Amino acid sequence: MRGVPQSCILGQLLFLLYANDLSQISQHQSSMCADDTSVIIRGTNGNPENEVISTLRRFADWFDVHDMALNIDKTKLINFSYCKKDHRNIAFKYKILTTCENTRFFGLTIGS
Repeated sequence: MRGVPQSCILGQLLFLLYANDLSQISQHQSSMCADDTSVIIRGTNGNPENEVISTLRRFADWFDVHDMALNIDKTKLINFSYCKKDHRNIAFKYKILTTCENTRFFGLTIGS
């Protein structure tokens, strides 16, 4: 058995200490709060879908090595762009990632 009791403040602190090097696996900006991690991929002019998949793969590999799991069901994509264009669905680990217009980001609702 592993872990700490649910809703224990110690669990969030231990996670942040344990996952301290997570932000170093990608050249993209990432933010962590408790057990939530957000990654901002910007400036991809070529094929943004490939960049998203590549970044998710690096994070998933890190989670696997550290005996953790990336919850694809809670993974959301949001596109910020000056031009509105249709984006292809992105599949990762046999699931289609959810592309949304609005999402919660550290307590704030943000939208494209």
